[in-house]
Amino acid sequence: MFDKKFIDELASALASKLSALQGEKLPGIVPRYLSLEQAATYMDTTEDGVRGMAREHFFPVTKMGGRLRFDKVELDKAFAAAKTWLNEYEPTKKEPGKVSAGSVVRSVA
Repeated sequence: MFDKKFIDELASALASKLSALQGEKLPGIVPRYLSLEQAATYMDTTEDGVRGMAREHFFPVTKMGGRLRFDKVELDKAFAAAKTWLNEYEPTKKEPGKVSAGSVVRSVA
């Protein structure tokens, strides 16, 4: 019915077209719910880091189809809530014998 050359050319054309379509995203559609890997990339951290933040209730998690999904809106809210000025995290200089507000006092038993 069809010769081998025609079938091979058709298969090659279809394969290249399908390959191009797989890499394409639908224009204007941005996923709201991210996978664990996507959330880690979005937050510039590791997957374990995302899991740890979720365990510490920094943001809610949705479980769909047995997999964790992270709402991008909730991740953005968590980032906004965590904003602070850099000097609030930097240790303050203190005079000998005085305890500053930024220092931690630990007793050794």
